[in-house]
Amino acid sequence: MARLPSPKFVAIFAAWICLTVFIRQTYFGGSTSHTAGGKRVKHGSAHGDALARDPESALRFKDIHSPKMGESVETQTDVVPDGYIPISVSVDSTEGQVQFCRLDMNRYHKNPSATPMFKDLIKVSGCHGSTLKRTITQVAEMPMVLYPTAFVFHQSRCGSTLTANILASDPENLVFSESAPPAMVALHCNGCSDDERVDMLRKIVKAMGNSRRHKRLFFKFQSANTPFMDLYKKAFPDVPWIYLFREPLEIMASHLPPTSVSGHRAAPCLRSKHHPPADLVKMLSATAASVSDEEYCAAHLNYLNHNALESLKNGLGLAVQYESLPGVLLDTVFPKHFDYHPSPAVKALMMEQASHYSKGRGKKSELVWEADAKRKQEQASDALKRWSNALMKPGYNALVAMAKEPVVQRHRRAGPHPVQSDNEKLKESAEQARLRMDLMHHQLAGKNPEADAQHAAKAVDGAATEQLAFHGEGVVNGSYVPLVIRLKQKGVDVEDLFEENHETYLPYPNLSTLEAVLTRWSPHEPDIPDIPGIAEGTLQRFDYSNLTQRAIADRLRYNEVPFMLYNVPEITEVAKKWSNDEYLISKFGDTPRRVTTSTTNHFMYFNKRRANAVKDYTPRTGMKEMRFAEWLDHAKAAEHEPLHSPHYYLQLNSVGPNKWIQDDITGFQAKRGFFIADQHQNRGINCRFGARGIIAEAHYDGGRNFVAMLRGAKRYVLLPPSECELLYLYPKGHPEGRHAKGDWAHLDLDTYPKLRNAKATEVVVRAGEVLYIPSYWFHYIISTGVSAQCNTRSGNANRGRKIIEQCGFY
Repeated sequence: MARLPSPKFVAIFAAWICLTVFIRQTYFGGSTSHTAGGKRVKHGSAHGDALARDPESALRFKDIHSPKMGESVETQTDVVPDGYIPISVSVDSTEGQVQFCRLDMNRYHKNPSATPMFKDLIKVSGCHGSTLKRTITQVAEMPMVLYPTAFVFHQSRCGSTLTANILASDPENLVFSESAPPAMVALHCNGCSDDERVDMLRKIVKAMGNSRRHKRLFFKFQSANTPFMDLYKKAFPDVPWIYLFREPLEIMASHLPPTSVSGHRAAPCLRSKHHPPADLVKMLSATAASVSDEEYCAAHLNYLNHNALESLKNGLGLAVQYESLPGVLLDTVFPKHFDYHPSPAVKALMMEQASHYSKGRGKKSELVWEADAKRKQEQASDALKRWSNALMKPGYNALVAMAKEPVVQRHRRAGPHPVQSDNEKLKESAEQARLRMDLMHHQLAGKNPEADAQHAAKAVDGAATEQLAFHGEGVVNGSYVPLVIRLKQKGVDVEDLFEENHETYLPYPNLSTLEAVLTRWSPHEPDIPDIPGIAEGTLQRFDYSNLTQRAIADRLRYNEVPFMLYNVPEITEVAKKWSNDEYLISKFGDTPRRVTTSTTNHFMYFNKRRANAVKDYTPRTGMKEMRFAEWLDHAKAAEHEPLHSPHYYLQLNSVGPNKWIQDDITGFQAKRGFFIADQHQNRGINCRFGARGIIAEAHYDGGRNFVAMLRGAKRYVLLPPSECELLYLYPKGHPEGRHAKGDWAHLDLDTYPKLRNAKATEVVVRAGEVLYIPSYWFHYIISTGVSAQCNTRSGNANRGRKIIEQCGFY
């Protein structure tokens, strides 16, 4: 009879087995496979074999961080733990906030093409929102761990994701492919000067290098960042960078394929068509709204190349042609330009990664990369050929010439680099930057209202510095005298100025199809996307403290069209106070408030009296009483909860225990003035306190409506009364009357086909800003985070009422 092994031997053998499994799972991640070129390729084995030949890389590949992905570390308030990376940044508050999450970099390194974008990495890492929050001031105190090794800019659809995937194949490289935080600073820091953007970029990029397990830091930016290359160069003048570009017809065909199921509306090159940059408009044969998709796409791509050519004239940039990938990266770009020398084992991983489809999410992970240049050339339409040749060829040829220039090796200092200041450009104040952005759409039409406004302001004879009361201004014998008339009495013909400018942007505001608006930016993605100008939209923006601009805004209000205001002193002051949790908690006290509840992030208003009269009607929302502090806890928790989870919406009026709101916002009190057209029709100040992702379904209100954002930000999708018959409204008398049927976050165009023809615009209203929503204009609202908004209404206007009556209301 055979002897049984001793207990000691069994214990040792079991421990050895466990250790073997642990090492395999920890260092090499097991073995996953897919079909590549007719062969079964084991990705885990590829990494295992390569790293086995490079033991030091294997050790570095080990994940040494103890917290789990997505795990909250809010208890650690003074530090940001190693490995926690910014996933979003708020640049719309007085003290910006940064959200951190521990990303699953192991998973990314093992197969970059499976999670090719930053948003994919966030998703698989369990980051539904923030797992840790810090202010910009706190982020500034973080130590420098990794300084950027190199940047990758690109024209889009030209191998940039492939380049990022190749870099990420090396487990020593911390690679971010189209990460949101830098783009938020560069594209959406509303009212920031270039110097302020540069300062914030340095802080955010430093925070994104918070990983001691890595040795190098790379960024592949969104193509929307290409016009801002000089900003990145100013922030990091000693960081080498490349610009990837591609043959015009091929890249056009990639953006506007003939087999597109959804048409061209989602094409990246068309995202800015309804809010185009001024320099891009100059390349068009007509207005952006009237030219073909093919012409606009070619102009957009040429606009990116134009910016790259200007940036390549100086600094550490290098033009890289798509056709030269991937060989040029390993042979030239990495060793001679980035001063990065991957080992032979890592090079093998890089070449293996290059054989895959670069955006291999889900089933696409089984796809093998195939050359498609010839197919794109053959399938391209005549319109693509015409416009790619007419608009893009000269810039492309210039880039090809640059790409052929010899590369001078640039040795960089080891370790963190002191950033040198760039004094070549004049400093620009926040006010000037804001004014330039706000009046962009006037300039697109060939006018310069900034100069016109300044010229008119000088003629006011001191009116620009006149101190007017916040409310009640211009009221004579109980009647409001519009500011445009009061300035005219001083010798300034502002009314003529308004008429002149108004003609340049008719029809106003510029509208897109509702389908295009909701496709470009899905309502179920609350964060502002990296599309230049999308947050500003097509509404005119006016500096309230500038009397001339305020006069034009006053005239727009009189004509019942929407617009935006900023630099409203009292609103700015209230926004600062309301950003403080303790201030609001002290004001609300311990008295419970009625809070609207929903099992999802959707909130549909209903009339309680009508609901009781309708048989079998069940409201979609409920009600619960809670203290403000309790509501605030729920709102903050929503930052990292799924959108389909329960949400809480605090809606109240400035009466009873909430009367303190009137003391805070005196300009919204029932006194006739700029914000109150008819004080007798005013019903107080209504406030809405929301959380990330909360959607208020589309509806119209009768009253003239000024909306002040006092905390956070909200996205407003606006539609004029003329769209009423296309929106499938619940009828008069229904509990949800005035509101649109269906879920606009998932447009059902089969059930509601007329929605295809509905036209809309959008704007993001940030803390300190005011939006005017005219009578009967429809609005669909999405909160981007914890938010506080108050509005005041004052009577119904006549304009639009007849259309609403024809729709079955009144």
